[in-house]
Amino acid sequence: MNQDKSQYQNIELVCLCGEPFIWTVGEQAFLQGLIDDGKTNKNGSPITFMQPKRCKECRIIKKQQYKIQR
Repeated sequence: MNQDKSQYQNIELVCLCGEPFIWTVGEQAFLQGLIDDGKTNKNGSPITFMQPKRCKECRIIKKQQYKIQR
């Protein structure tokens, strides 16, 4: 998984909570590596290259809420 990171750049996004966050070059390259390797998500569907909707803090909260509901 030796990705050429030069094709990516840091992107500033806005979280659903309204706070800005950076989607880093490394995160983008890591995701592309998973796609290139044919990895799938928990449902068995192929992973797709989509910009995140939540900042790191909100992702943690969302995962905790999901675990409580299960």
